[in-house]
Amino acid sequence: MSKKIGSDKKVYRKVCSEHDLPVFFQDWWLDAACLDGEWKVLYYLEDPNVVAVYTYFEKKKGPFQYVSMPWLTRFMGPLFLKDFSERKKQKILQKLIDHLPVYDGFEQALHYEIKNWLPFKWSGYEQTVAYSYVLDDVSNLDHVRAGMDVDYRNNKLRKAESKFTIKVNANIGELWGLFQAPFLRQKLKVPLSQSFFMSMVELSIERGQGAVLSVVDANGIPHACCFIVWDRETAFLLMTGENPAQERSEGVVYVVWKAIEYASNLKGCNRFDFLGGMQQRLERTRRQFGASQNAYFLISRKKLIFKILQKMRSN
Repeated sequence: MSKKIGSDKKVYRKVCSEHDLPVFFQDWWLDAACLDGEWKVLYYLEDPNVVAVYTYFEKKKGPFQYVSMPWLTRFMGPLFLKDFSERKKQKILQKLIDHLPVYDGFEQALHYEIKNWLPFKWSGYEQTVAYSYVLDDVSNLDHVRAGMDVDYRNNKLRKAESKFTIKVNANIGELWGLFQAPFLRQKLKVPLSQSFFMSMVELSIERGQGAVLSVVDANGIPHACCFIVWDRETAFLLMTGENPAQERSEGVVYVVWKAIEYASNLKGCNRFDFLGGMQQRLERTRRQFGASQNAYFLISRKKLIFKILQKMRSN
């Protein structure tokens, strides 16, 4: 049996058309999200089938070439298309890693599927464990609601249901202000541009894999909104936004609940992933929705000069 590593995007696009890959691995997403650089792929071929893939985003700044995560993209890296023993997965992963170019810097968030990072360690990479929060089964909304914090379930949601209306994909062009509001309130730089954000929203909606939900009061004033995308199994909460003048209106709690409800009605989509939650405040709110902690690996490797320059830029 022929076994080899390939990197032809045409082959990968065919893989995408034949497999239900996680949304962040799909070629249309990579095409749209990987600006100011180029997404690349390696795949492991056991003739005649591709059985594992490895996506990465290559960027260049000055003399430095490095790998990073595109905005709005939670996971990249290796993914197995066939169920193998852990021993064989390890061997395949090592071969894929061995074929990665050597970069000045390398940072990736790996998919939950990757439980064994030893091949990265053996190749000189470091790892940090990060956590997201996930509702593993949203098919039974009564069960999900029963698992929520009492204050959320009996106070915030009940109040919100009596005064808000939910809208889906309405007035999308006006929602950027809500999404950037938390950054502006904290005097932080908005990490992505309006044009990029809107293009990702519009493309996701057009492909039937994304939606913007917003809650408005009786006067038509928007209080909060969120942007979700999904694949065959999981809906992801990519961003939330809140009207600064309505911070205590339960709008964010309600719009996230309606997003969970929306996800429960998507065919085959049983999981709801809050994406992230490492900050203490966010961690608490995720748990109040009844979500469970889910670990994934952040993989990195940097040359000393690249580390120094990154540290200087962050100071």
